Amino acid sequence: GTMLSESDLRELIGRDVLDREGKSIGNLETFFNDKESGVPEWVGVFTGTLRQHHFLVPVRGAEREGTALRLQWTKEQVQSAPDYGKPDRAISEEMEREAYRHYGLETAAT
Repeated sequence: GTMLSESDLRELIGRDVLDREGKSIGNLETFFNDKESGVPEWVGVFTGTLRQHHFLVPVRGAEREGTALRLQWTKEQVQSAPDYGKPDRAISEEMEREAYRHYGLETAAT
């Protein structure tokens, strides 16, 4: 699939997020752009009603499926990812590194 643009992601805010098997993980809460290129690099997935979690997931491989966002990761992978806490705060480079490690990816900045 094509890379999701910022406007695609904006339209999907609040919508369902599915894992690669189509299982519902939560809702799209936010996204974070790469500091250099300005293109979306991470999505923020919000889960839970009582105890809320905010998981960081790479945009890489994500696709739009109807009104949902489908990720290339499993529900388990997402739910053990770093929690970014507040959607309106920029994520630290340390957290990005930790998240890249968690998903077994190399950081964008080599």
